[in-house]
Amino acid sequence: MDKKGIFTFLAVTLALSVAAQAVSMMTPLKWAVYFNLIAPVLGAVAARRTSSWPADVKSAIWPVPKMPAVRIAVVTPLIFAVVFILTTLVGLTRPDWRLGELMMLLVSDARGAAVKALVMPNMPQVMLVLGLLFTFLLGPTLIAAFVIGIEYGWRGYLLPRLMPLGKWRAYAALGLMWGLSMAPMRIANTAHSALMLLVLSLAMTILLSAILGEIWRRTHNIGLTAVFYGCFTTQATALLPFLFPDVNVLFPWGGAYGVVSIIAWAIVAAFLPFFFGKLGQPATTNTQAL
Repeated sequence: MDKKGIFTFLAVTLALSVAAQAVSMMTPLKWAVYFNLIAPVLGAVAARRTSSWPADVKSAIWPVPKMPAVRIAVVTPLIFAVVFILTTLVGLTRPDWRLGELMMLLVSDARGAAVKALVMPNMPQVMLVLGLLFTFLLGPTLIAAFVIGIEYGWRGYLLPRLMPLGKWRAYAALGLMWGLSMAPMRIANTAHSALMLLVLSLAMTILLSAILGEIWRRTHNIGLTAVFYGCFTTQATALLPFLFPDVNVLFPWGGAYGVVSIIAWAIVAAFLPFFFGKLGQPATTNTQAL
């Protein structure tokens, strides 16, 4: 096991990620949080400069396997839909079909207020349709491209070095460290228990690590892991928080990171081929490798 490389990667990545979130939360530089997208790349570059590992595994970025990517892009939103329909039926969540929080953002300035009477009656329906369409299309494409740096570091560099622990231990260890790297923003300014929110967040990142890890293990393709993570994060953070605002979600059971959602994604992790199909054999030739 490449202990020196692992330590260097974690030290650099965690330090840069936490610093970026602190700057974003404590200063007007809100855009600093996006530095998290490249922190794992810088961590991997620094680690490779300080340590070489003969057993390193090359991971492909391109081409992305087409049929697995399409299946992931379709199934991931469906799983979110099932979770939120179920939690709504049992009273754990309640949709705000008027998208009140989003509408307030859209008409918060003077120009928005001036046209409010003209556009507001039909705006929620329009935004709902457009939101569903854009989250479905952008998750596996544009957002996947944005998160490729995350996958480069965590799956492309760190995961192969943790695999000597055994795959499930490797997934759990990586998911824990990955979750901690994102913890400051997750638990900041919450009306709920910060400790419970941290536990839920870490549980979800460990499950995501298992799913992403299995996708990587079966394909050695971080382009495909980026497709899944792009789909997941888009569904979890784009439209759903407006359709199901915090006041309409029973904590800790409902929501994208609630207990019901965690159970659902645990089932996906346990039966990944059923949901995402056969992902194929590791890519070894004729690929753009890291």
